[in-house]
Amino acid sequence: MTADRLRTEAVIVGAVPGNGANATTFGGLVLAAHTSDGRLRCIGGVGTGFTAASRRSIRAALD
Repeated sequence: MTADRLRTEAVIVGAVPGNGANATTFGGLVLAAHTSDGRLRCIGGVGTGFTAASRRSIRAALD
């Protein structure tokens, strides 16, 4: 595994609406990384591992 696969910098570029308990915050975050020519390229998303408090904080920052 290369060093690039162990660590990378990501930018939050969007959020997927949440359902159920997460309806007022988000279901997941869409992530992108900078390419060598300075563009953003989608690298995936994350939707787990957030506490309720962190979901509210992130939602407020996104708003």
